[in-house]
Amino acid sequence: MLLILLGYAIGNINPAYLISKAKKVDIRKVGSSNPGASNITMTFGWKFGIITGVVDILKAFIPVLVFRLLGYDEFDQLLVGTSVIIGHIYPVVFKFKGGKGTASFVGMMMAINPIIGLILSAIIILVTIISDFIALGTIAMMNVWMVLSFVYYDMYFFYLSLLIPLLSIYKHIPNVIKILNKKESGLRATFKK
Repeated sequence: MLLILLGYAIGNINPAYLISKAKKVDIRKVGSSNPGASNITMTFGWKFGIITGVVDILKAFIPVLVFRLLGYDEFDQLLVGTSVIIGHIYPVVFKFKGGKGTASFVGMMMAINPIIGLILSAIIILVTIISDFIALGTIAMMNVWMVLSFVYYDMYFFYLSLLIPLLSIYKHIPNVIKILNKKESGLRATFKK
């Protein structure tokens, strides 16, 4: 229980919101209204998106790595990482309206299993570049993770590992609808900012 509460509390730290407030804007009221790295990128440009993404990655990477170094098994590492991501997506300090947790998911996976983390990072980057949409890259990455977790881990780990991918895919449905309706900003347009 302590692992869950600790992870959730860390997840409530939201760099996208802090950056937007410093620029006298509420990120939750512009763009996609999502207080995460992709909306910061689309609203303020790629430099601020990178800063947000790095902080979101580290806020999951550091706690999971600490627990790994302390000798906790991979299930407990996944548990604390998942709690961080849930805290990011549903932060109590922002009335349970947070980001989508993609960057924090990558950070968690890099700490649990760097090889799988690199594979997943390569997938999201490749699919995003090819498709021009971060949402599609994220969905592809999450689908690959579900397959890898089924193949390489036990059933308890697999069942817990399904939570974030299924939640992430659900949270990206509005983006997919916008893509289909040609209303979503692409990566190439964002990098011109």
